Amino acid sequence: MLGPPPPGYVDLKTAFETRDKLIDVMGIVVEYFDPSPTNGTDWQLTFKIQDPLFSETYSSMAGIRVKFFKPENLLPKLKTHQESLVLMSGFTTECVVIPANAIPESSFKVAYAGGKEMNYLTTTGRRLLTAAEQMYAIALKQELNHILGSGGAIVTRNTPTGPAYDRNQLANTKVKTSRRMSTTGSFRTSMGHKFSLIKDVQIQKFYDLVGQVVKMHQSMNFLELYITDYTTNALLHDHLSPEDQVKLGVEGIDGDLFGHVANQNQQKWPGPYGRMTLRIELQAPHSYWANNNVKVNDFVLLQNVRIKMSSLSKLEANIWQDQLEPDRIQVRLLKTPSQPEVEAILRRKETYWERRPKAVDDEIQDETSNAAKKRKKKNKKQQQKQAQTERGTRTPQKTTAGLVIANQHVQCSNGDIRITPISEIINNPLLMNKTPGGVERQLPFINTKCRARVRVVDFYPDTLEDFSRSLDDPTYNDTASDDGDPIGLDSQGPQRWEWNFFLRVEDAKPPPGTKATQMTLLVVAEDAEFLLKLDATDLRKDPKTLANLREKLFIVWGDLEERKTAAAAQPPSDTSRNDDEPPEIAASSVAFECCVKEYGVKLGEGNLETDSKDLSGGWMRMHRMYGTTIM
Repeated sequence: MLGPPPPGYVDLKTAFETRDKLIDVMGIVVEYFDPSPTNGTDWQLTFKIQDPLFSETYSSMAGIRVKFFKPENLLPKLKTHQESLVLMSGFTTECVVIPANAIPESSFKVAYAGGKEMNYLTTTGRRLLTAAEQMYAIALKQELNHILGSGGAIVTRNTPTGPAYDRNQLANTKVKTSRRMSTTGSFRTSMGHKFSLIKDVQIQKFYDLVGQVVKMHQSMNFLELYITDYTTNALLHDHLSPEDQVKLGVEGIDGDLFGHVANQNQQKWPGPYGRMTLRIELQAPHSYWANNNVKVNDFVLLQNVRIKMSSLSKLEANIWQDQLEPDRIQVRLLKTPSQPEVEAILRRKETYWERRPKAVDDEIQDETSNAAKKRKKKNKKQQQKQAQTERGTRTPQKTTAGLVIANQHVQCSNGDIRITPISEIINNPLLMNKTPGGVERQLPFINTKCRARVRVVDFYPDTLEDFSRSLDDPTYNDTASDDGDPIGLDSQGPQRWEWNFFLRVEDAKPPPGTKATQMTLLVVAEDAEFLLKLDATDLRKDPKTLANLREKLFIVWGDLEERKTAAAAQPPSDTSRNDDEPPEIAASSVAFECCVKEYGVKLGEGNLETDSKDLSGGWMRMHRMYGTTIM
């Protein structure tokens, strides 16, 4: 247990919280910056020192930054003595350096308490070290050993939970990156107690991670970094292998979902496949540094990584700006293959790819190349056909094996739950229930949740302007106010709105020789907000939100709205058709996965659509989309 500092000294926590006062401190050097000249005759030496109390109190900081000004020949010799212990006197601006190898183990402290003196470095004629100073130096090194490790690399225990900078100001500010951060070959091999493999990380905890960069993507506000250390965590997103995509019929590409760009380059996931890759959001200034210094396949150390759960119930992470040290970069390049952590990753990587069937990878690659050529030829024919006829029919894209491409811009939670075909949802055998007396009866609905792969074939209402409803409209919302008076359209204050619309969907891949089963999904309230990432408004008075809604839904249903509008404008066909059946409209909607919950609504609780033919018992069977979002 570390006791109080020697007489006349203060701990670093007290020093950090003290202003306009000369003090004496002792601390371990944990970070060093090369000396630099000033405008005068002095040079500036910058380093950081740490002690246990400061580390516990200000856990997001690597230490107190000290700036020391002296002529170059009088600067403390720290470059070759990192991890040393420093004694600094505010009264004489004196700096004494005790090299780490000069500080003995605690078992030898008796000799130094009795008068034996440690070796130290100083540029001034100074008295001998006191016994109290030497005892504190030994205790300080002993206490920080669990943090420094054998190599002396300092680590911290926490990180801020949010940004602490003005975005506009930061955009015009040059980010300072220390020389130590830019030096990629000198990083210590000891990672400290915060180091973790991806397989061991847990939500709401902070780690130092080492991994290889798989993918990078720059967005407006942050940099997405995908890293792997070739360990598996069951809570990570599952990147399907090419052969699994073919088996499941979910092969897809990033970018052009609807085939609008004929020469679209396919960007398939490069691997590793499975749950081995962690997505990390780097906020400024880390994102700026990484964008300029890191590339795919590099090995990196990421410090103070906060693990969290995404909206899709998958592990992801972020690194925020340090509130107390805004310029501190928590991303480092590791270019030494002999470093233990990098060596371990390379071994796991080699083992992983050796187990991958190379023949399968080559076959998938050849199939992809051939599929691209055939798709390009098919798109050209479709364009020619579209030019020859006023109303061309456009079919969803498929692979050479006739497999539907999945919409990667729509994601849903509960990814571990198997896909349930719509036909199984509608014809759920659990609807047939047997009473204790042995009498069979059909239940009107089952309270259940599932995951489905669907394609949108129709929607209701027919115009997007009606996709939101006023909560102050008694014909839609008959809920009474707190005082018992009904809420009417003439109520004071702004009207409240919520999303409410229906999507008619069908199985993305019905069994061969069968017609795709369809069902109606209600999209309403908070589930709709989660899907659209938009707040409901009066769409007839808010053209901006209406345009955003149209753009969002285009990702889900392609050009269905345009084709539905065009079909409505056509004169009636001579072919007889039931007026209750919607017209068959071939749209370019791409299959996507969504979560569906089934429940029952008492008859008379709103004019809602249903797929149930049996409304006995006064219940209406409903299916509602939830946990699904458009990225």
